[in-house]
Amino acid sequence: MRRLRLLAVATAITAVGVGAAPASAALALRPRAVEIRIGDSQRNAFVVIPGNRYKFLVSYTVAGAPRIATGHQFVFTEAVSGRQVDVATKSFPPERGGNYNESYTVRVPDSWTPGVYNFRYTLNARAVGQPSRSVVGNRSFLVVRPTR
Repeated sequence: MRRLRLLAVATAITAVGVGAAPASAALALRPRAVEIRIGDSQRNAFVVIPGNRYKFLVSYTVAGAPRIATGHQFVFTEAVSGRQVDVATKSFPPERGGNYNESYTVRVPDSWTPGVYNFRYTLNARAVGQPSRSVVGNRSFLVVRPTR
């Protein structure tokens, strides 16, 4: 009898333990906003002027694992010619899931002639034991010369 009771208790503990374990969710990566800000301010830029500093920012949410490593690649190109004018890449060590911002601050060089440019971003998320996730997006912006 004692053996059967022990088996029943062990089975109950195992069932409770399995039910209490967190559900294994797939790694999720969702962009929330893409912004171009003037310098370090919170003001959004409507045009980009060579010689000034701008922060290109992508906000996103990542979830689905206890610790998630993230990173980004930002590629800037002239829209008409497709010529690449700048690239920024950065990776971050694993942290808890949540809301994050990836950004790149740059003083736009005079070599960026007036016209339409593309800001293409790729966000990456990696977690142990799960397939990596990537999200690609694009935002166009206008480069103009300052008025004198």
